[in-house]
Amino acid sequence: MIYEISNSELIILVISIGHRKKFRANKIFNKMKFIMFMIKKFRAN
Repeated sequence: MIYEISNSELIILVISIGHRKKFRANKIFNKMKFIMFMIKKFRAN
């Protein structure tokens, strides 16, 4: 199942998971930040 998730909801989800699984959530969050950075870079061109 695929859910439409807004950025703010995704951040809240990552933070809430982060309290339980700090390391894994941190890895996911860093990956998300990288993806967002690449999207911004791609749109700028």
